[in-house]
Amino acid sequence: MKKFIKKINIDSTKLIKSVYKASIVMFVLCIGIRLVISSTITVGNEELAGLRAEKLELEKQISGLTYVNSEKASLKSIEDRAGSLGFVELTEKISSIDVSFQSKVASLIQ
Repeated sequence: MKKFIKKINIDSTKLIKSVYKASIVMFVLCIGIRLVISSTITVGNEELAGLRAEKLELEKQISGLTYVNSEKASLKSIEDRAGSLGFVELTEKISSIDVSFQSKVASLIQ
């Protein structure tokens, strides 16, 4: 059985040097990968900050438009607009609505 086993002579200093070189290469690769990942995350954070600022600006615009919408929908605004268009305030009571007429028109008490 001893015939079939081949003895390999390995110089221990060569082995140590090879392992040392391989570990240095692995270390440099790990640092490089870490730098790439860090820069990717940094760019992502900058984009996120820009999107947050844009979101705040849009929220300001929405709140401003909501205010304008509520202002234009207020009764005072509608009354003023109707007055400027020539509408007058109703002074008599409505007695009935003529259903037979195609467009619904209220008839006034006379």
